[in-house]
Amino acid sequence: MIANKATTVSADKTVAEIQKMLASVNATSMMIDYDQGRPDAVSFKIVRNDRPISFRLPSNWQGLLAAMKKDRTVPRRLCNED
Repeated sequence: MIANKATTVSADKTVAEIQKMLASVNATSMMIDYDQGRPDAVSFKIVRNDRPISFRLPSNWQGLLAAMKKDRTVPRRLCNED
């Protein structure tokens, strides 16, 4: 079972919330990768102990959608690419 798999929050709003959180911890750069107009990964850099640390967090929305479609407890209206 995948926790927190269904949401009605748009991808754009989620991206904005992530950017706000990263800014609040003084991220020095942020980048959103897109695939066919949809957010696909978040990359960012944070400086700790005077050393920049880079991160890239890819999404796996296709795999999550497949799991949601198999899970009959997920309302069908939520089983879509959005």
